[in-house]
Amino acid sequence: MARNPDMSQDRRAALGEVVIQDVARQMGEQLAQQIAAPFAKFFAEAFVQQCRERGMFARGPKLLPVEAIAERIGRSSKAVRHLIDRGDLPARRIGRRVMVDSEQLEAWIRNNSVD
Repeated sequence: MARNPDMSQDRRAALGEVVIQDVARQMGEQLAQQIAAPFAKFFAEAFVQQCRERGMFARGPKLLPVEAIAERIGRSSKAVRHLIDRGDLPARRIGRRVMVDSEQLEAWIRNNSVD
């Protein structure tokens, strides 16, 4: 730092301290990022692995709307709703939509296919 003859020694010391703190802060942030990144990656990977081992990422049943079922079995939406209303095809209501579990649909197709 160049000396300014108009600045007191105390002022120069205070300014020097501010500069040192600013440089240290910047270096500290860079160092923290360099150190933290591998740890963050390690802990994230460990967390994901534990979740997988505990089955926390297991997906629930895939639910299909009436229109998709109608297309899958080659019938109209009205015919599919009739099967559901009669209890031939198990379904659940989610809000206003009627949905069927894809595994239950496949089982129904196997049980009702003509050989």
